[in-house]
Amino acid sequence: MTVHFFQYFSVSKNFGAAINNACSLIINDNDWVCLTDMDTMFLRPDAGKQVYDIVERYKSEYDLIGCTTNRLAQPYQLYNKCFSEERDISEHIKIANELHNNFYGVVEPLNRVVAGCFMLFPITVWRHYLFQENTPCFDSIFSNEVISGGGEIGIARGLYQFHLYRMWSDNPINDTRHLFDTKKVLSLT
Repeated sequence: MTVHFFQYFSVSKNFGAAINNACSLIINDNDWVCLTDMDTMFLRPDAGKQVYDIVERYKSEYDLIGCTTNRLAQPYQLYNKCFSEERDISEHIKIANELHNNFYGVVEPLNRVVAGCFMLFPITVWRHYLFQENTPCFDSIFSNEVISGGGEIGIARGLYQFHLYRMWSDNPINDTRHLFDTKKVLSLT
């Protein structure tokens, strides 16, 4: 079994097509896919091994796994269920270490939408559902199809990913300009 790590991107903002193109390269039915968004990063050097360990432990239990993060519209994936305005990366490294030490391989049942900043799934699940193209809601649609098909979704509580998630915006939860405007210049000032 191999976990294929893809950081997807699309100039045309067709994220579903970009993900489908990447997944189509995988041949082995036993392999898994770990998708991450371009504005995310793992804060521990052993995050890849942690992902492998999670897959090894839960490969027969879950069809889709998300991770814990700092900024999303869905509070159930957030550290302490709180949207973070903290910009000091060293504070997020402390959180990553805390969660790693306390919940390293723990995946809890979620059965709700998993955000596209991190999605971990077997390639066979992708082959069954594929990602919807030409929509910014590709992650919600995919998650809901997994749920509707009787699949199990979980959240890796010990795996923390830093997510910029519209840090340049005064209204990050509702700001979707970046999903449509390819010429937008981002500023963190």
